[in-house]
Amino acid sequence: MANLEDARPRLLTLKRRSLGVLRDALTRNDSTALWQGCLSIFRDSLSSEDLRFFFKIHALYDGFNTDHWKQEVSGGGLWPLQRLIFHVEKELTLGTLTKTRIRLGEIVRLV
Repeated sequence: MANLEDARPRLLTLKRRSLGVLRDALTRNDSTALWQGCLSIFRDSLSSEDLRFFFKIHALYDGFNTDHWKQEVSGGGLWPLQRLIFHVEKELTLGTLTKTRIRLGEIVRLV
């Protein structure tokens, strides 16, 4: 990989396409094709060398804070996208937030 700027358009395309897969899974309320769809986008968009590079960059800039030994929260990069995919799969499979909203009844109002 030449540099981070050269790869930025491919990374943004990967994120946009992955969000489309997440949107479709949420619309269908079905997580069965979620990981297959997202992983094929990762595979088609970036080489394994590119993926290692981006994960390494993320770890260097937003990774582990050794002063506090906790992972920092970040709005970009591949790790946050991966966490979002996990979260969507969990919600579609277990319905944690939906069940909580239903049990709270009138306390939570949908807009």
